[in-house]
Amino acid sequence: MDGMSETQQLPSQLVRRLAEVCADLEELHDELEDFLISRNRHLLRKLRTARREDAAGRARSYDELAGELGLNS
Repeated sequence: MDGMSETQQLPSQLVRRLAEVCADLEELHDELEDFLISRNRHLLRKLRTARREDAAGRARSYDELAGELGLNS
């Protein structure tokens, strides 16, 4: 063999099961992330402050911030 890998056929049932497992792992990751965020008091305070500032109209758009930081090209 010249270093190139050969294409292998996989049973469609195995591919479907792998896709299901991936979806389950993604859901688990999201749930774990939500749990960890809910336990982080410092982060929760910052999120609440940001939400209040946004509701009061003190938040800036991404485009405005990017322009200020020179990120727009």
